[in-house]
Amino acid sequence: MERRRSLTAALIGGLPALFIAVFFGWPLVTVMRRGLTGGALASLVTDDRLRGVIGFTLWQAIASTVLTAAIGVPGAYALARYDVPGRNLIAALSSVPFVLPTVVSGVALLSVLPDSWRRTVPAVLIGHVWVNLAVVIRLVGAAFERIDPTLGDAAATLGASGRQRFRQVTLALAAPAIAGASAVVFLFCVTSFGLALLLGGPGRETIEVEIWRRTSTTLDLATSSALALVQFVVVAALALVAARHERRHLTASSSGGAVRPFPRQPARLWARTVVWLIGVVIAAPLVALAVRSIRVPERGWTLATWRALDAPGADGASALTAIGVSAATMSVATVIAVGLAFGATVAITRLSHPKAQSTAEVVLMLPLGVSAVTIGLGLILTFNRAWYDLRNAWIMLPLGQALVAMPFAVRILLPAARAVPTGLLDSAATLGASPWRVWSTVEWPALRRACVVAAGFAAAVSLGEFGASSFLSRSGRESVPLVIGRLLSRPSSFNLAQASALATVLAAAVTVILTLTMWRPRRAAR
Repeated sequence: MERRRSLTAALIGGLPALFIAVFFGWPLVTVMRRGLTGGALASLVTDDRLRGVIGFTLWQAIASTVLTAAIGVPGAYALARYDVPGRNLIAALSSVPFVLPTVVSGVALLSVLPDSWRRTVPAVLIGHVWVNLAVVIRLVGAAFERIDPTLGDAAATLGASGRQRFRQVTLALAAPAIAGASAVVFLFCVTSFGLALLLGGPGRETIEVEIWRRTSTTLDLATSSALALVQFVVVAALALVAARHERRHLTASSSGGAVRPFPRQPARLWARTVVWLIGVVIAAPLVALAVRSIRVPERGWTLATWRALDAPGADGASALTAIGVSAATMSVATVIAVGLAFGATVAITRLSHPKAQSTAEVVLMLPLGVSAVTIGLGLILTFNRAWYDLRNAWIMLPLGQALVAMPFAVRILLPAARAVPTGLLDSAATLGASPWRVWSTVEWPALRRACVVAAGFAAAVSLGEFGASSFLSRSGRESVPLVIGRLLSRPSSFNLAQASALATVLAAAVTVILTLTMWRPRRAAR
């Protein structure tokens, strides 16, 4: 039985493994080889500009992480511990900027930031805080909810004050979750591209933006590859440290009993203030985005920006054409990402050894540790010779987007697959059911719902993908995020309003997709 399961896992997981090897491993090796030749690595030390780019990337990531934690931890504590009116709505609203495409988030923030703040360092920091606030609220809030309330009661019995209980019990137990959330935020800020490109300015380029600039304008592939290599090393090192820290924490804090959730207390004034301020901060840019799309300073309130979406651009393609391109690309990328993620998930659950499962899962998650810009650059550098020259092939864009979306689909499908009892599968096989019968009657019903959710997230990621698409799109076949970026690169109030209109369409599409895929119909009472 075990041998047959392992053989089945190898057969099913072969295609996802081949996809990762060809479209991720090979391009990544190509990028590394380009970065290790021609003295490109030495230029990272000798070139003042490149040192400044690397230093600013790390500095803004640290500053953004500290600010996000400073705002998110009190918000997470208030949402987890106090019954604030509207807490469920605000908790859900906090996740909206995180799932929105970064280009939409950038345009939304440009709608509320003062003119003097645009293209500045504060704008970049505010953008990262606004987008990543959901990470801290979700991860740290869940940790606050899991803390056993009897621990605080015991400390109070021993004479500890309220501040001492919070500092020595609550905060100490939530510290690993705060560290983990901060590590995730730091990774997102280090690999920031869309927000840094739209909100930053000259002298405020991140590694991602510099890779894109040198590749698209000066064709300096060696330096771009060297920068991508440095970024990969930083991200991989931090991910390794975070993984070891998480394993040690789980080993030290594991317990056999269930923990009773902390009962929510009546809302205090400070808790209401913190939660409602977070709600206002999250909602204001989204409302301003829609308002900006119908109001042009020179013309007042107008729908001309929406009517102009079907006007041809400099390359002859209109914004409506870009919507069609994004929709078609999203459909293909979603099918590829979810199909491969489903096969990989089934293969992982059929592996008999836990270490083999962990190794396979880490390999599938590798694209998350490399920025989308690096992925796009690697694909361009790799598939550019003889019979496998795919640089102008339409399939390159959905392949790149599928590579970015597949790890998210795996993270959604894998817990659902692991929730299916292995004994149930073995019992069905023992009773004579064929592998197809076992899959169709036991596994597929358990994974069907997760597949729908994974498809929704993969579609949202594909629809808003900006980094890889900036390399893989071609003139006349640009996706919506690239058209928004092009409009913003031509400063005028009308172009900004038109970009806001297109961003509103993209934000609405992402919201509708996620709402439909995550909606559960109520069952009629019997």
